[in-house]
Formats: sequence, C-alpha cells, structure tokens
Amino acid sequence: MEKKTFTILGEALSGKTSYLLAMYSELSQTVNGYSIVTQSDILNTELLNQFEMLDDESLAQDRFPQATDQNQKYLFDLCFANKPIMPFEWIDYPGGLLRDANYDGYNEVAKTIKESSTLFICVDGKFLVGDDTEHKIRRIKRKCSMTVNSFMGKYFQAGGKLPPVGIILTKSDLFYQDTNDEEIRYIVSEAFSPLFVSRETLIGVIPVTLGEHIQDNNYCGELEPVNVHLPIFMGIWFALNEQIAAYKYRINANRNSINDMAYNKRDEEDSFFLWRDDAKIRRLANRIADTEEENRKMQKLVDNMEKNSGKFQEYMKQIMWFTNGRWLI
Repeated sequence: MEKKTFTILGEALSGKTSYLLAMYSELSQTVNGYSIVTQSDILNTELLNQFEMLDDESLAQDRFPQATDQNQKYLFDLCFANKPIMPFEWIDYPGGLLRDANYDGYNEVAKTIKESSTLFICVDGKFLVGDDTEHKIRRIKRKCSMTVNSFMGKYFQAGGKLPPVGIILTKSDLFYQDTNDEEIRYIVSEAFSPLFVSRETLIGVIPVTLGEHIQDNNYCGELEPVNVHLPIFMGIWFALNEQIAAYKYRINANRNSINDMAYNKRDEEDSFFLWRDDAKIRRLANRIADTEEENRKMQKLVDNMEKNSGKFQEYMKQIMWFTNGRWLI
C-alpha cells in the first residue's frame, strides 16, 4: 500500500510535539488492536526519550518539548494485531513558515497539503479559557488563525483544494469547565471562517489533553492522555477510504481491460486457421490471467481495508463534524 501523508500546522507552543509524543506512546501500547511503529530505530529511541521527559512529573514545566521553528517529518506504520496495514508520514510545520510567501518553505507547505490525506490545525487550548466567547475568538484569531487564514487565502486563490481538515484543540483540561461543545463549534467556525465558508471542506474538531490535572502544582500533575488517538484515527480513516476508492477504480479499469482482451482473444480464435495468430492468443490469455490475479490481490486488500475502515467508524462518532455547510449534531 502506498504511503499516506498527514500534515499538521500550528504556532510554537501550541502543543503539536507534545501531542505527537502522547499519541505515539498511546498507540505504541495499542488501542483496540491498533498500534503504530516507527520505520527507524533511531526515531523510536528519540520519541521514547522525549516521552519519558514528558512523563517525568519532577521536571515541572521543563518536561515539555522546546519550541522549534523547523519542520519535522516522521515515518510510521499503522498496524493491526502487529501486522502493518498502512505506512504514513506525519509532517509538522511551524506557523512561521506560513507567513512569508517568498520563503521556500511556503511553497513546500502548499505542495504537501495538496498531497495530504488529512490536514490538521493545532490550536492552543489556553485561548479557550474564560467566560467571554467573543474574547476567546479574538485571541484565537490574533494568536493562531490569522496566520492560517492568510495562508489559506493565498492557497485557495492559487486553485488549491483541501483534504479533510482536523482542528485539534490541545490542553482541553484548561478549558473543559469553561467551554462546552456548542461554544467550541461557534468559536472555531468564527475563528477559521474561511475554512467553514466552503461547502466542499469536511472539518472535524477534536479536543485533546495530556491529562486533566497535568497543570496542577506548576505542571507536576500526572500524565493521563485523553482522546490523543482520535486525530490520527481520523486521518487513517480518510486515508483508508481514499485508498479503497483508488483500488476500486483500478479493479473496474482492469475488468474493462479484461473484457476487451477476452473479446480480441475470441475474435482471433474464431478466425480462419490459416490466418489465426496462436502466439497472440497465448499472449492475450497470459495477460488476462495476470490481470485477473492482480484484481484478486487488490480485492483482498479492499476487503481487508473496508473491514478496518468499518472499525474506525465508531471512533469517528466521537468527533464534532462540519460538512455541507452545517454541523452534524
């Protein structure tokens, strides 16, 4: 199966790296039979070392990864029952790359988004704290969505189209008592209004946290991740369905080709024996057999992926969805 790409955008200190570490740790231990593994022992060691720091309560605020202005790329395999079912690349772009249209990284981000199965936007949950909804919207616009919306304006003007979008609200432990789901839907749709104007864009909103009490006692609270598996499961679900559609298209094209070759083979077989080309008949028979075998292999993959996609649907019900101009409630 071809490698899929997931892209995440977000400002420094929005929690992108901490989310990745928690997600990797959670899925390294499997969730209902699903797990992810790195394609590099060096990367595995690096991620686990960073996670151990994140899990070290004695480090207080120093437990969290340092902000970086460099893009990061990670290669993983999604597994079920320890068997790989899909390779994917997780690409993390800092917000600074979105600001300068003359910077090489700007065009790289646009190209990556076009090639992605899912685009994630990371929003720092601290901006949702408080009881003033309009103030929350202004904070998110000023600190996060202004950069993203400006980039998206140029992206759309250049003819770019978006894959499904996942808005990850980090640090939900900070705002879950202040902000309910209805308010969250209103806030993100106002703060990222250019994304919500298009009826073609499918958007999922997912609050996540590293722990309900992790901020206690100067961030010496226990690490207890909640919902960190949902964003990556969202991306995987769309990637699986994208691959299923591609395989079904190829299977149907192969069937048409088989029919054409079978017709030509019969036509050659029915010709007068003096003019019949037996070598052509054998070539067509071999090509038909090879194409039928290719279809059998692809159909087996489709059946397996549809089974896995069906399992992910239960997780998709835990996400707030916006599609066709409205929220699904």
